[in-house]
Amino acid sequence: MRPRRNEKNSVGVTNLSKDTREPDLLELFGTFGAISRVHVAVDHRTGISRGFGFVNFVNKEDAERAIHNLNR
Repeated sequence: MRPRRNEKNSVGVTNLSKDTREPDLLELFGTFGAISRVHVAVDHRTGISRGFGFVNFVNKEDAERAIHNLNR
């Protein structure tokens, strides 16, 4: 079982391609700081990304920096 998402440190990610997987988000967001959890919502029947996910940072400041740099 995965740890629950910390709302203060969590970054919601939308408009993901159907090919996006958790390692993709880890690689992109990991440049902004330590990550405690990455989740991509997947259709359990097809195994295809549902187009959204969450990245949970250890530190709130890292989450804010990621949002500032990637939300353009």
